[in-house]
Amino acid sequence: MANFQVTPGKTGLPVQQTLQPAEVVNEPRRRQNFLQRATRPQYLLIMPAILVLGFITIYPFLQALRESLFGVTIQNYFDAPFVGLQNYSATLQDPTFWSSLTVSLIYVVAAVTLEFLLGLGLALLLDRPLFGKRLIILLLIAPMFVAPVLIGYSFLLQLDPLNGPIPYWLSTYLHFTFHNEGPLGPHYALPTVILVDVWQWTPFMLVLLYAGLQTVPQEVVEAARVDGAHGFRLLLQIILPLLRPVIAIAVLFRTVDAFRVFDSIHVLTDGGPQNATSTISVFIDHTAFLAGNFGEAASISVLLIVVVTIVARLLVRFLFGQQISATR
Repeated sequence: MANFQVTPGKTGLPVQQTLQPAEVVNEPRRRQNFLQRATRPQYLLIMPAILVLGFITIYPFLQALRESLFGVTIQNYFDAPFVGLQNYSATLQDPTFWSSLTVSLIYVVAAVTLEFLLGLGLALLLDRPLFGKRLIILLLIAPMFVAPVLIGYSFLLQLDPLNGPIPYWLSTYLHFTFHNEGPLGPHYALPTVILVDVWQWTPFMLVLLYAGLQTVPQEVVEAARVDGAHGFRLLLQIILPLLRPVIAIAVLFRTVDAFRVFDSIHVLTDGGPQNATSTISVFIDHTAFLAGNFGEAASISVLLIVVVTIVARLLVRFLFGQQISATR
């Protein structure tokens, strides 16, 4: 039998409430098993995305991890012997691996830094009334939608030391001749491929940073200007701190993506000359398809995942450090 209690309501009138028995109140919530939780509507709706993600990412990673423990070559792909950690030992003792890792780190740091600075500058220039601003933004972000292979072949023609327009303009107007070795020579190949990457992916930074500027409260900016903040002081003390989450996401995405660059370098230099542009991705390609050592190539891929994970973790702690510590 239910018990009732009369208590005063918000309006002062008595309100009748039902009192639950003590055994009902104290009864523990029935636990749901894994199948009941997995069949909830919110989980069923994202299940196709999880399956696709698992097929295109998790399975290749597990396959690479398995092959890294076997002596897989082009001759014994289906009956490769188990070699344990020998592939990792050979990779870590190979000086080409360390030189490729150094080239990758230089490439990532230089490209992402230039892309961020140029993207931020363009975003600040466009964050004001301009005639034809939509057309300007469309033209600026166009390189982002072109395949890297096509961009590589386009710059390969433009950088030709004999008939390319870029060496001709540099030698004619700036009297810069690349010391007669061309833009893709041993001393200029790495800066050249970095600039090609900057040309293609600066629009990515521009899009994210420009969108972030649209979310900056104008009241805060106007109040800072009233208090005397202008120019670089306004940018460094007001705008950039407000843009910190957007900057962190943009830099993190571009850093991870720059580590796996392959297409444009493969077309322009294929890692040469003298391994000057041999990034980790190019080194993996040469180890697998030129040397035919798929096991060692798989071990390099696993090590690359470890390096990218560590770098991404450090970036998250550096860029999101204050937010993470504030939530704890």
